[in-house]
Amino acid sequence: MRTYLLRLKTYGLKNLEHEVCLDFANATIPGAIDPKNKNVKAIYGLNGAGKSALMASVDLGIRLLINRNYLQLPSQSYLDRLFNQKKKHFHIEFDYALCDSSLPSKVLDVFSYSLDVVPSSNGYKILEEKLSIAKGRSLNEKFEPVFTVHDGVLTLEGKSDEGDALLLERTKNLLSMSTLSSLLHHLYLAKEEGFDLKGLRLMARRVHIGSLLVLATNTHVYVEAPDLHKVSFMGADAFIDNFSDMMIGGKNDYLQDLFYGLEPSTQEIKKDEMAPYEEKVRKLSSFIKIFNADLKDIEIKKKVDGDTYHCSLLFVYDGYKVDSEFESTGTKKLIELFSYFEYVSEGGTVFLDELDSNLHDVYLCKLIEYFSEYAKGQLCFTTHNLGPMEALSDKQFSLDFLGIDNHLVSWVKNGNYSPMSQYPKGMIKYSPFNFEAIDFLAVFGDPECK
Repeated sequence: MRTYLLRLKTYGLKNLEHEVCLDFANATIPGAIDPKNKNVKAIYGLNGAGKSALMASVDLGIRLLINRNYLQLPSQSYLDRLFNQKKKHFHIEFDYALCDSSLPSKVLDVFSYSLDVVPSSNGYKILEEKLSIAKGRSLNEKFEPVFTVHDGVLTLEGKSDEGDALLLERTKNLLSMSTLSSLLHHLYLAKEEGFDLKGLRLMARRVHIGSLLVLATNTHVYVEAPDLHKVSFMGADAFIDNFSDMMIGGKNDYLQDLFYGLEPSTQEIKKDEMAPYEEKVRKLSSFIKIFNADLKDIEIKKKVDGDTYHCSLLFVYDGYKVDSEFESTGTKKLIELFSYFEYVSEGGTVFLDELDSNLHDVYLCKLIEYFSEYAKGQLCFTTHNLGPMEALSDKQFSLDFLGIDNHLVSWVKNGNYSPMSQYPKGMIKYSPFNFEAIDFLAVFGDPECK
């Protein structure tokens, strides 16, 4: 089981003062979704338009879905820097389809989840959280509420259930700081009294928590300078497996928590998790060889520390070896992105900030072509590189331009017009490039020109 993102709306972080809406599919949802040629989205925009803020918004939304105490210290100083100081209100809304693991993926249900976070006297709090389920197969039709949390008070919609009393009791006074999904996940891990398998199934079925956890564990965000507080998906796979019957379609085959995400620097790997790590390094070696024909292999240098290995990667060439930390910047970027690329290929949803940074234009375009044609998942990335425009110009839901005042314009094929010619000339609405090369003379040229 996995999720397919249909629409995303957000505002309130960094320079996103106004709502931005990203469409990933038609408003009318088919019975089965085939991602081919509509699963890759590139977001362009002027410097400071809000592209990185979009990535940060998705990152924060996913963290709050799974991490119970994320709004508490030490995250507060990070949130202080993230929040738009004018708006002082973070909003994110995910419209998503819960699908089975086939291809095309059969749509089981369509949900809309929204979350609002605002500053409080103690830092930050959840103002409102809401999950709704579609009654039909259109995003424009009415959604039926499943649950609503407002100012920490949980309201369960529809006919009452035998697990309602316990759910309301155990979440009382806690939902201002934690989302309902993260709290139930915590109660499951802590094996709280009354939260045995039977009780949790009753409550999880009631509020469709399984779909939210699949959304959270199916979505990953890469930013070049992330904060240090990693998302913890510990136990989420067991949680989802235990409620697989509730979610109709079986276990979440694409659950990966990126614990084995590879890095150029030394990583700590538990001994009982070495086998998956070694397999991922083997795949990484095959991947890097596509770009570097001189590479023979990648070895793992291990140092034992109790039940943990400190692992570093050695790139093996003809007659010598190089620690991955001393490889080129571009190669190190490929190491960091490899797990995300693999995840998209296997069916996950990935958001990448500045994908073009330190990657050769030809490599970037070939990767984009591969994901559009063959990947089972979704890739959304920000970029300044014009190369992907040509590869994506004839694809659906694939080119968005974020402009002045957070206005978003989606590219729609129009005769012989090309985004490659329109965008640099400032002919995309809200994205003017209203200066010429001669304007730099006033800064760098003859003093008389100033």
